[in-house]
Amino acid sequence: MHRFSSIVLILFLGLFAGWFSARQMLDRAAGSASLPANNWREVKISGDSLWSSYQSGHYLWRGKLQPATDVRLFRRDADDDGNALRSDCTTLIEGQSPLARWWMIGADNGNEVKTISSGTIIREYDNAFTVTVSQNAAPGNWLGLSGSRDYVIYLALNDAKDEAAKTPSLPRVKRLWC
Repeated sequence: MHRFSSIVLILFLGLFAGWFSARQMLDRAAGSASLPANNWREVKISGDSLWSSYQSGHYLWRGKLQPATDVRLFRRDADDDGNALRSDCTTLIEGQSPLARWWMIGADNGNEVKTISSGTIIREYDNAFTVTVSQNAAPGNWLGLSGSRDYVIYLALNDAKDEAAKTPSLPRVKRLWC
């Protein structure tokens, strides 16, 4: 009996170790590199590398579609002052429209994803934009998230035509109030 329980324990520990290491590989495959611009990180997306199957698994595990390989994807989970982004706070995203064929800003709190794209965003005369992320409706560009959870902001650029595409101008993120 002791031998049987030892075998079951070893099998259980082996399955757990395999599951844990697979999760770690999935999370690392969709890793990111730091950028010099305020808390933004670029998410690595590659279609022809050793990591591509793990990257696909990373997005599938979360029930999301993997971005196309010609999209540059940036993310951040803190405002310019380093405060965590919370859906029960009001946050302002301000910047200039990127020089890209198409771009999108989104907020994802794990339960819901809200987005606004270059085709629907309201811009100023100088091509500047402001997006408010809050629970309560706001005039202009608004991404409404419910609850009181941490969230992540994404910026996706497709077919960037910016000469400085290596380091595009990324929007500022500022907490107004909680």
